[in-house]
Amino acid sequence: MSKQSVPEQDHVSRYCSPKQIDAGTIQASAFILRETEEFLSVNWLEKLCPLNRNGQIEALRNTFRKKYSLRPNGKFVVLNVGAICNKIRAETTDNRELQVTYQPKPEDNSHCSISNLKHDDVLIAELIVETIDESYPAI
Repeated sequence: MSKQSVPEQDHVSRYCSPKQIDAGTIQASAFILRETEEFLSVNWLEKLCPLNRNGQIEALRNTFRKKYSLRPNGKFVVLNVGAICNKIRAETTDNRELQVTYQPKPEDNSHCSISNLKHDDVLIAELIVETIDESYPAI
């Protein structure tokens, strides 16, 4: 089965724990792969609720509550797929091409991956932070 790319005009969200937030500002650490990860997990917002951002975020909260403990000071950040990919391609020396791919899970129908990252991609993590459109309280 071929993997479906998330359209550039669509949006993904990533949960940022309180330890990845400093004085209300999302830190690059929220977008750095852990040693055990092959990709960054994000959620395709338009899959959750096509037309309403508040509905998308509430659906995302409900999805996360089934499996994770959301923290009061955590946040969901919203990123435009095209903005992420274009910024990384334009501002990296290797013109890195990130892939944002739909990879649903039984308990999470909106799950996606951001791949073609390395475990020490601090620059790319910092560039992703610069593309954050919005953030919402996790709870």
